[in-house]
Amino acid sequence: MVTEGSLIAEYQAELTELITRQTPVFRMTLRKRISPEFQTLIAPDDIIQDACASAFDTLDSFHRQGPDSMERWFRVIMLRRLSDRLTEASAQKRGGRKGKYISPRQLESSLAGLAAMVTSPEKTPSGKVASSEAVNALHAALATLPDIPRRAIWMHFVQGYKRTEIAEVLNKSPSAVNSILYRGLNDLKLRMGSGSSFFSDWPGVVPAR
Repeated sequence: MVTEGSLIAEYQAELTELITRQTPVFRMTLRKRISPEFQTLIAPDDIIQDACASAFDTLDSFHRQGPDSMERWFRVIMLRRLSDRLTEASAQKRGGRKGKYISPRQLESSLAGLAAMVTSPEKTPSGKVASSEAVNALHAALATLPDIPRRAIWMHFVQGYKRTEIAEVLNKSPSAVNSILYRGLNDLKLRMGSGSSFFSDWPGVVPAR
């Protein structure tokens, strides 16, 4: 007998595999749909991470309808996120840019740095560059974290926010943010699985429990 819990676990594993395998395709799809005037404001990986978090949060609403239904379902979520971000970017251009800005190229570089940090077998990456598979898997692993640590890690290590800025956004004390980042990174490392394998043969992301 298939229980709801076992079905969700199956969907989590399927979604993780999909994100890791298809992120380059999703990234290309988004680049083609972002008009030149917004390409410096909207990073495809930012949209992908938002979509990943939303997909994992709403897996209980997924219903399989054909062999490619998970990918089609995820694409709908991703394109809705893009539509929302395009609306925000349009308003931003009309009203003047506000908030912290990071270019798509900077964001991709920061993602690679974070992936190296949580997958390197050494305590420090020592200049290693994480494989594209590790960066793709990072999207899935991050999305399975609870919302607060996920946002804190994304803001600090990818978008470059200071801890004091994160504290203000999340309505937390700076010391609480330090604890959130520390515990969140440890959790992320566990979810990413064996670090050294990302630089050779990679077995996959450890499913969230």
